[in-house]
This record gives sequence, C-alpha cells and structure tokens, in this order.
Amino acid sequence: MSETVIVQVKFTGEADAPRFGYTATKKIGNAVVRNRAKRRLRSAVVDIVKTYNIKPADIVLIARDTTGTCDWEKLLKDLKWCFKRLEILNPAG
Repeated sequence: MSETVIVQVKFTGEADAPRFGYTATKKIGNAVVRNRAKRRLRSAVVDIVKTYNIKPADIVLIARDTTGTCDWEKLLKDLKWCFKRLEILNPAG
C-alpha cells in the first residue's frame, strides 16, 4: 500500500488518452496544504508520462496526508508502484 497516494482506475476501452483527476480531502489539511498536494501529484504525473505510456483509462489520484511533504523521489516511486500494480503503465518506446 502506498503511503503518499491512492489511485483509482476505470478502464474506458476507448483509444483516447488517459484522463486524470486529482483530489484532496479536508482531512489532510487546509486549502494551502490540499492545493500543494494536488500540484505535486500533477507534476509527478507529467514526469511519469514523459517516460512511460499510460493505457487509456480514467484515473483518479487521491492525496494522502504525506503527499505534500514527502520526498519527491518517494512520491514518484509510490506513484509508479501504484500504476504498475494496476497494470496501466507500459515502458515508452
């Protein structure tokens, strides 16, 4: 289980690009903390999409209380692990 992010996936079956949604509940902090967590998730997805192909799906990333403050490499590692576990990640090229 990932300490920094929760990922939910619904495969669309269409040939469209993957669609991402980002959410952070009030449990993790005030608006500043929630927005920082969502910004970090968006940036992490951009970094991963540059390196890997993502299967067409609707993907929701839910921030956890450590998302906004954890080490960047830890966030990327956890997100890649979730994507691989859900079988939506393919190496590019």
